[in-house]
Amino acid sequence: MLGIFDVDNIDTLPWPENSHGEYAKRYLTPLVKEGIGRYISNISASMQVLQVDDVVLPLVVATANYSDAWVCSVSTFYVSYPMEQLHLIGNPLLQFLAKNVIGGIGKIGRMGNLNSVVYVNDWLFSTDLYPNSLTKEVVSKAIKFLKQRFPRHALVFRSLTPRTNTTLIEDLQKEGCQLLASRSVFFTDTSDEELYSTRIIKSDLKLWREKSYSLVDEEGFTANDYSQIWTLYRKLYIDDHSNLNPQVTQDLIQHLIDNRLFTFRALKEGDQIIGVVGFIVKDGVLMCPLFGYDKDMPESNNIYRLLSTALLLEAKERKCLFHQSAGGSFFKKIRRAVNCTESMAIYTKHLSLQQRFPWLTLRTFINKFAIPYMQKY
Repeated sequence: MLGIFDVDNIDTLPWPENSHGEYAKRYLTPLVKEGIGRYISNISASMQVLQVDDVVLPLVVATANYSDAWVCSVSTFYVSYPMEQLHLIGNPLLQFLAKNVIGGIGKIGRMGNLNSVVYVNDWLFSTDLYPNSLTKEVVSKAIKFLKQRFPRHALVFRSLTPRTNTTLIEDLQKEGCQLLASRSVFFTDTSDEELYSTRIIKSDLKLWREKSYSLVDEEGFTANDYSQIWTLYRKLYIDDHSNLNPQVTQDLIQHLIDNRLFTFRALKEGDQIIGVVGFIVKDGVLMCPLFGYDKDMPESNNIYRLLSTALLLEAKERKCLFHQSAGGSFFKKIRRAVNCTESMAIYTKHLSLQQRFPWLTLRTFINKFAIPYMQKY
């Protein structure tokens, strides 16, 4: 079985009768039928589903989405977003050089249709986890099929790390994919008992035991809680950080809760949610795409610590590797989280020279010069 399903034929897809297939059906069907924009307002790309044997994967098909969220726009991720972050570079000369280089990449990218991309296994989260069923044979079939189906689109596999995807990376490279560094991400091995004897983790656990807030899950959420969760997410990711982050709507929050797509933990003070996390677990890895709290609150630092501790304890209880994504490097490093470089695997062999050139330019600059700054900032 090999095919692509979109809004016209998604109801004919024979979803695999396993946990991954059932999850994919619940999560993806509305996004395919109703469009991504209803659930994430700053994404104009379309959602489709690829079936290869008994594996189903989301496909996000993008073309000229230069102002879309960074989870499905190459130019946003490597040009627009870095431009917003240049102030973090303390050296004015390096700022000037980086601004011109990034701007040049942006111009070359538009000339070569850099944003014409089919993202394979893009769930529109900050991090995409891959199922163990994505074997070498499935990868080979998928690439051969997709490069014929999309002759003018690069094929991109996001969120690959040597910690979680060693074999998959090797399989993709054997098929002709090349790696492009994307972020520095952090992992915590929750099976390491020495972790919990460190001074900082002991302090976190003490704060957790003595917390004055109640802890609730999705079973106890009300319609008003949905709105509060959305507000906290937007405050943190959009208002306090960037409009280029995914601008999730209240419809997505309701979709995730009502269909049990994320597991939620919320800190409440009376009827008010003051902090929330929404996480998923897949094949022994826990990661949290949804995090929300108000940084302007007097107790914001403690709320952040409590939410992070809640995730650590969930990962420990479930015997999972805790994928902490990017950002907050100091907070994570002093708690013994280990960082590594995350990459995208890019397949461009079927494209014209004009379209391959921007990818070569981007890969040369990012892989040779930008990785140290990813690890620092």
